[in-house]
Formats: sequence, C-alpha cells, structure tokens
Amino acid sequence: IKYCSEKLGVNLSHKNIKEITNTVKNNFQGTKEILHKENLTIFSEYGDLVFLLGDTFDTSIQEITLANNNQFNWGIFTFELKELTKSDFEKEYTEYTNYDAILYFDKSEIIPPIKVRTPNPGDRILLSKRGNGKKLKDLLIDKKIPQNSRKLVAVITDREKIIGIISPPGKSGFLLRSDSTTYISASTKSVICIKISFNS
Repeated sequence: IKYCSEKLGVNLSHKNIKEITNTVKNNFQGTKEILHKENLTIFSEYGDLVFLLGDTFDTSIQEITLANNNQFNWGIFTFELKELTKSDFEKEYTEYTNYDAILYFDKSEIIPPIKVRTPNPGDRILLSKRGNGKKLKDLLIDKKIPQNSRKLVAVITDREKIIGIISPPGKSGFLLRSDSTTYISASTKSVICIKISFNS
C-alpha cells in the first residue's frame, strides 16, 4: 500500500495504511471507498484494492459522433469505425486482432449517426428480439462492474436506439453487448465494425 501510494505521488500516514488494511481484512464484498487523500482515491472492489489517481474521465465530453475510417478517443476507450462488405467481414472475422473488443452490426439495421455517450438513467438494450430489453444497470450488476466505474461505461447509439455497450474491466471481465436487431445474418450485405481499445 505504501509503495503504490508513493509511486502515485501521495504519502500515506501509518493511520491511513492501518485503516486500509483493516478494511481488506474484513473481506468487504462490493465496492467501498476507503480513503481519499489529495488526488488519490483508494477503494475496495470485491476483495481487490484499487488505487485511482485523479479523475480518469473528462465528464465534459459526454458524447461523440463516430465517422467511417476514423479513430476517436473517449474516456478510457479508443473507438475505430469501419464499414465492410460481407466478404471482407468474413475474412476479417477469422483474423487475429490487437483490439480489446470488436462489435459488428448489420448496416441495414443502423440509422445514422452513430454516437458514443455516457449512460442515462433507465437505459435499456435489446438482447433478444422478444421482450423490452434489459436495463443497463442490471447488466452492470450481473457483471460485477463496481459503482464508481459505471460512469466510464460507453453507450453506443444510432439515431433511435442503443446498439452497443462496453464497460471498463471489473472482477468478472468487462461487459460487451450489442442490440439483437443489429446482428449479422445470412441476408446481411454490409457490416459496420467498431473496434475498441482500452486507453489505460
């Protein structure tokens, strides 16, 4: 604890360190902020100790529009959007990639523009063609994405609906989902591909 905090430029007192170790020993489940000192926040996250330096997300940038063949930095992510023919998609799909995640959509089911934004209360995504979709909040809870990381979630939309979501990594990995109406099918002719990398 002392080593990590000093590496981040913050000196913790003996009392601070004791407070942190006591919380870890109590095996607190869930997310709990233990200490905030200067620009360092330390919290327990499902048994892990997390050090957060400053604010890793510029909340003034709440929405961006994605354009073909361009890269965009947003929060902790870099997005790259490409339009592919069905044959290019089939070739690319089998190739090794250096990206952290990729979402593919049937272009005919997308109503431009495609945007990335912060989550809104009540956000839902359709995971099957039946039903009203599932709340983003419930998906994040199921994946054990901690409360303090949820503002970093990227919600990808077209003009009418949420078409995809990606979260920062949590205890059980990261959340990645796409709208079921946009899935690639035998009748798909063109594909929209969004490649995603974690900046951190």
